[in-house]
Amino acid sequence: MVRALNGGAVANFTNTQRVAGNNTQFHKTSGADSRMWLSVERDDLYNEVLIGLLQDATEDEDRLYDAVKLKGNPDISFSAVDAETEYAIMAFPPPSTEKTVPLRLDISQSGTYSFTANTMENFEGYDVNFVDAGSGDSQPLIEGQPIDVNLSAGEHISRFYLNFVPNNFSTGIAEQDNTSFTAYMNGEQLIVSLNRTTKATVKVEVVDLQGRIVLSAGQLQTETSSTFSMAGLSRGIYMVRISNDQINLTKKILR
Repeated sequence: MVRALNGGAVANFTNTQRVAGNNTQFHKTSGADSRMWLSVERDDLYNEVLIGLLQDATEDEDRLYDAVKLKGNPDISFSAVDAETEYAIMAFPPPSTEKTVPLRLDISQSGTYSFTANTMENFEGYDVNFVDAGSGDSQPLIEGQPIDVNLSAGEHISRFYLNFVPNNFSTGIAEQDNTSFTAYMNGEQLIVSLNRTTKATVKVEVVDLQGRIVLSAGQLQTETSSTFSMAGLSRGIYMVRISNDQINLTKKILR
């Protein structure tokens, strides 16, 4: 795939650019980079994304690694999303804390679709969860093990995402308390999903780096997902905080 940086760019390919050689072997580069090929399929429909946790990648778009999604199949399109841009290949630095990657799926047919991590390389240091905000389910992603979801035809934009959590990352939650939450941006909207074994209500707040509460999102019931507008707030790093009498948890987001 070739992506032009402007509308007037011209790419020329000639036979002099060909290199003769032995192409029967594939040599994997050294290093501990993590890569995952995640696919979704149903009958003869198939699409996949490549997610890479690379030491020299950045949180922004990297020309050497990231590839925007080109929707060649009108019946199915699967992509990873960042700042409203859809990617077929997405790379970012290995996260030291929890990292959330929103997924987008467009399908023309209703039915049961299977999400499968066909290959997972060097993920021994991470727990990777496939989260379905529509059902509230969060399942560990295991190489080669499909996750089946019944879906209606149309756009599924804020329903699925991947959660990457380092094995040594502590959330400060007591072992007997199964509270967790995910927060990420989708355009101007903040998506907050909560999961807990027992029903509870939490207060949702957005705090800037000076400790000021810039958005009070009110009360939210656990085991649900809600959307809050971040329109009007400056670009930058914020902390999303959920709290009640038992818990006080925060996550960092980039607006």
